[in-house]
Amino acid sequence: MPRSIYVVQTNPVRGMEEEFADWYDNQHLADVLDIPGFASARRFVRSQTQREEDALTYPYNSLAIYEFDSEPRRALDGLTRAKENGLYLSPSLAEQRISIVFDPVSELGI
Repeated sequence: MPRSIYVVQTNPVRGMEEEFADWYDNQHLADVLDIPGFASARRFVRSQTQREEDALTYPYNSLAIYEFDSEPRRALDGLTRAKENGLYLSPSLAEQRISIVFDPVSELGI
């Protein structure tokens, strides 16, 4: 059965790109995967290859996709509790970001 995903779009603080990448890839993804309900995590960076009209309007350079292994609310509540209990968020993480849950409606064998 297809799983819901959690999409997070972010940027590093200017001048802190290396710290951001190290923290996100080597600590944050694993920290989130320790929270019950999260099944997988993967971070992407914005490609140089873009349709010209899209490249000018997209404000984020980093995208993380988390997959849930159960009801998304369980995992999101766990993430909130983890943040309240001191889950480390690097100062290299810019304040402006977008996060949203998507539910599957179809599946292709990829």
